[in-house]
Amino acid sequence: MEEIHFVGFVSKLLETKIMQVLRFKHGQ
Repeated sequence: MEEIHFVGFVSKLLETKIMQVLRFKHGQ
């Protein structure tokens, strides 16, 4: 069960990072 929580946490973190990078690239 803990593995699923960990994967969900990591995927959320990655999603946030990707969104930040995309916004940064579009901002330039």
